[in-house]
Amino acid sequence: MHFDAPASDPGPEGFEPWETDAAEAVVYSFLAARGGFRAHRFEDLLQEGLLAWWEERRRYDERRASKRTFLGRVITSRLLDLLKAELAEKRAADRTALSLESQDWDLRRAVEDVQAEDPLRAAERSEMAERIARARERLSGRERAILDGLFKEKTPSELSRELRISRVSVYADRQRIQEALEAEGLRDFLD
Repeated sequence: MHFDAPASDPGPEGFEPWETDAAEAVVYSFLAARGGFRAHRFEDLLQEGLLAWWEERRRYDERRASKRTFLGRVITSRLLDLLKAELAEKRAADRTALSLESQDWDLRRAVEDVQAEDPLRAAERSEMAERIARARERLSGRERAILDGLFKEKTPSELSRELRISRVSVYADRQRIQEALEAEGLRDFLD
C-alpha cells in the first residue's frame, strides 16, 4: 500500500506552517484592535486559538470560505469568548459584597479603637456593632454592599452606578436595610 506525502509537512504540533503563521497574525491583529486582556500573554492566546482551530478544522467547508478565512473566524471567535469571560469575571468581582472583615469597613477595628478611648462609650459602640452585625446577617449580598456604601456616605446615585443597578433598586434595598436595622432597635440609624 502506498501513501502520498502531504502537500506541506506538518510541524511537530500537527499544524502546517501556514496555520501557525495565520494564527499568529489573527492573535496579533485581535490584540491590536481590542486589547483588554489583562492576565493573558500572547503565547497563551495563540495556544487557545490553535486549540480552537484543531477542534474545528474538520468542519471546514471549502464552498463557504477559504481555509485561511475559516481559521481566522474560528480563532477570533475563541478570543472573543475569552474576552467576554474575563470581563464577566471582572464585573462579578466588582459586585462582590463587602464583609465585616473587609479593609474598607472593619467593624472590629472600629470597636477596638473606641474601647481604648472611653469604657462607657466603648460599651455602647460594642452593643451597636453587635446589633449592626445581626442586622447584616438578615441582608442579601447586594443589600450589604449598599449598607456599606451608606456607611461611607455614598449617595443612591453613586451606589446605583457602582453596583450597576437602578436607583429604584437602591431605594427598595435601602428600605429592606432600614427594616432589618429597626428589628435590632436601630430605628433612625440611616436617617
